[in-house]
Amino acid sequence: MQKRDLNPYTKLLFESRFDFLPRGRVHIDEIYAAVKARYPEWCDDAYLCAYHCINGPNRPEWRHKVEQTLQRLKTTAPDKVAKHPDRGCWELK
Repeated sequence: MQKRDLNPYTKLLFESRFDFLPRGRVHIDEIYAAVKARYPEWCDDAYLCAYHCINGPNRPEWRHKVEQTLQRLKTTAPDKVAKHPDRGCWELK
């Protein structure tokens, strides 16, 4: 499978700071569902990390990009995004 450029969507997510989601504690599955509803053309479940990365896991690459964006925001915009103590949850401020 041909490698895809996912950077435009990653940039959109980063710039939006996930403002299309409710503020407060949000489970990662809710984040995935909201991103997939907002950017369905990006969220190809058949395009796996293994196609995009050398040693990628066997899961959709777009989900990996969502997690990377959350991690980046946690560091660069801690006033907007933080890791919640509950497993699989994020705090959107």
